[in-house]
Amino acid sequence: MGNFVQRHAFAVSELHNVVVVSAHESDKPEVEINELPNLTEIRVYFKKKLPLFSYQKAINKGIDLAKQMGYSFDLAHVHVAYPAGVVAIAQNLPYVITEHFSGYHPQSNFKWGYGRKRITNRILNKARYILPVSDHLGRAIATFGAETKMLKVSNVVDTSIFYPTPVKPEKFTFLHISTLEERSKNITGILRGFKKLEEAGKDFILKIGGDGDLEELKLKIREFGPSSEKVEIVPKQHIDGIADTMRSAHCLVMFSHFENQPCTILEALCSGLPVLSSDVGGIPEVLDETNGILIPAEAEDLFIAGLIDMMESYRSFDLTEITIQASKLYSYQAVAKRIDEIYINVLK
Repeated sequence: MGNFVQRHAFAVSELHNVVVVSAHESDKPEVEINELPNLTEIRVYFKKKLPLFSYQKAINKGIDLAKQMGYSFDLAHVHVAYPAGVVAIAQNLPYVITEHFSGYHPQSNFKWGYGRKRITNRILNKARYILPVSDHLGRAIATFGAETKMLKVSNVVDTSIFYPTPVKPEKFTFLHISTLEERSKNITGILRGFKKLEEAGKDFILKIGGDGDLEELKLKIREFGPSSEKVEIVPKQHIDGIADTMRSAHCLVMFSHFENQPCTILEALCSGLPVLSSDVGGIPEVLDETNGILIPAEAEDLFIAGLIDMMESYRSFDLTEITIQASKLYSYQAVAKRIDEIYINVLK
């Protein structure tokens, strides 16, 4: 399952017994079970024959296995309506939906297809609540056709891993970590901005990378980016490595075309990093003048000005207060409490 889903499950498991069932396409059908305190993960791997049917069959297999292990269920918490919501309806359980999918935004240009859109709307409208990670996404889901009540529930951060350090590199260090997917993350725009920053005579380091194609990133750096001594490529890392990398930077940089609520931004704030970002999706709900700088998407001149502003105004940010306020909103404890209140309302 996606790491953002897993983190929600970990958060909820602090207050409830949770069973997570997920299905994954594979050449080798098998089942993996991971049992943790208050949390059991059942991953079912399946060969896809008929897309929706094969997925539904795999999820039902995981649910049946959970029942054989002695679990019974009071409600279902669906992450991403389609296709998981099909199974929730079939199980005849009350359910809520946490939605992360950016395909509801017109600018994503996602091709729904008549059948998928109709099924997704049925799933959305049979839920007790829809829990978008941002109000911006909630409005897009409503425009899509959902009439169910929306309650924003943010993504979650493990604050035992993401925390600040008072020691920073001598040279001002920017950080960008993402999937490196050009269509949404605008990697070439970021690199062009830093090339201009170098041409303006600024001394800095850009750490950039993540779990995308690093060879493609290297080509883009050579074509669009600053000189090699200004750039450090960050490979795909375990979450502890990502947290260490954040502590070795002064701020996080995003210049996306569209977003929902990037976990990376929440992690950076909990790590005491101010954030420079384009004002897209749910990001303006997270950032203000106390914890970052917002600039319009596509405005490369303002992006460059924002980079300079961040370097010059960095010491004016209260890094401790950034951490405190972010932890109050995005920690396991904060998100678990919010979800618990919703569960109680559903079960009434």
